[in-house]
Amino acid sequence: MIADALLALAVAAAWLGSVAFLLLPTPYDRLHAAVYIGLGVGFFVTLAVIASAPVSALALKAAIIYVAWVGSGAILNHSIGRAMRLRDESSDRP
Repeated sequence: MIADALLALAVAAAWLGSVAFLLLPTPYDRLHAAVYIGLGVGFFVTLAVIASAPVSALALKAAIIYVAWVGSGAILNHSIGRAMRLRDESSDRP
């Protein structure tokens, strides 16, 4: 029951984030929104896994994967943003 509610929240977060993604004006804003969509949905899915099997290897694996995702997500977001900025700067020159 709780896991179902958390999965429903994950779907709602994905839809809300997708609408925000479509409405944001710049690629940098959209990149920012995409990362938060992944983090928010991943958070609710991880909580749903933990709620359905609280003391299990599956719950531990889900938590470890989410923590790794959070850590790598910030690095990847920064790297992609930097590459976008460098591409924009190089295309401005004649």
